[in-house]
Amino acid sequence: SHLCVNSCLVWRKNCDMWNLAFRAASLAEALRDGNARVRAAAARELGKMGYAAAPHIRELATALKDVDALVRWSAAEAHLMLGDVALPHAGLLAASLRDSDEGVRLAAAGALRCMGHSAAPYAGALAQALGDSDACVRWTAAEAFGMMGSGAATRHAEVLAVCLSDPDAAVRRAAAKALLAAAGALQPMCGGAHTKGLAQAMQDEDPWVRGTAAQVLGAVGSDAAPDAAALVQATLSDKDVWVRTVAADALRSIGPAAVPHIAVLADALADESLDVRMAAVAAFGAIGPLAAPHGADLARLCLDSELPLRRAAASALRTLGAAAAPHSSLIAEALADDDVRVRRSVVAILAAVGDAASPRALALALRDSDARVRRAASKALQRLEPPALPHESEVLGDIVRRESDS
Repeated sequence: SHLCVNSCLVWRKNCDMWNLAFRAASLAEALRDGNARVRAAAARELGKMGYAAAPHIRELATALKDVDALVRWSAAEAHLMLGDVALPHAGLLAASLRDSDEGVRLAAAGALRCMGHSAAPYAGALAQALGDSDACVRWTAAEAFGMMGSGAATRHAEVLAVCLSDPDAAVRRAAAKALLAAAGALQPMCGGAHTKGLAQAMQDEDPWVRGTAAQVLGAVGSDAAPDAAALVQATLSDKDVWVRTVAADALRSIGPAAVPHIAVLADALADESLDVRMAAVAAFGAIGPLAAPHGADLARLCLDSELPLRRAAASALRTLGAAAAPHSSLIAEALADDDVRVRRSVVAILAAVGDAASPRALALALRDSDARVRRAASKALQRLEPPALPHESEVLGDIVRRESDS
């Protein structure tokens, strides 16, 4: 009985496949009907059939050149629904981007967008579509660049940068998104024209466009330094918290090249948003010893009520090295922090500073509850001159022996 049931199921499945094949063949035949509405309906139905329509993709592609706009639009929509099945005729879809009917152009752009990386050979046609008179076509073309990968967006970065000033906000968003996907590849070739367009986009009325433009500038890195002023302005004055955060993070990516704006960046350390303050602290850490004029601000943040900020500030101070010496007394107060990571960072800072106040503070760390803090303090004291304070020499000797035994 089980064999009979299985045989019936196989027979029914084969019948369904035969029915689909017969229906697809009938629809393909209808594409040559004298009535344009019949041809359009046949194209739409073929698009709904998925892989069953694959044997007739050539007839469907021919419909892209039909004299009737409705048929061409239906054929382009069918290619959009078929996805990878339509890949062999991506070239015809690219040609349809120049169709006189905006619906056909939109459907063709959508079909190429769904092909992702496979549509990269037709990036040139999509780049031309970025200047289409219809905003939906421009948006879909820009979205396609975001789906094709960094190579296509890099080759047409200049056109995408122009789209950042498009009158339609959705187009500007899609262009910024495409540039962000290619930001890593843009770094070695990004010139003034590109970064200026991004800097201008940071004045956009749409916060998503402003923030994404900041992210692209950050990904470009030090090459974006001439336009860092726009990032600083956004960090301080943008009304959107996310934009301020990503702008400050972009300055971190620019690193030491952002030094001309460091005084203004310091104001972001007092931002009402913790995320912005964290990003600003990270930017100071990336700038390194050149951030020394604002070491006191970072030292005070080591005593902040927010644990993530204390950790970030301590980490940033470590990049200052000996330049943190004028603030060693304030930094040493963080040795009483409840968080062991903060205390470890403070010991590392004091060891790097090596000023007259460091040995006394490090000697106190010899009694820390964390073994790694004690070990780091003992090693730091051994490197300093004198190796330890007289009244702590006995404690230091015990610590060194105990740590070496363990």
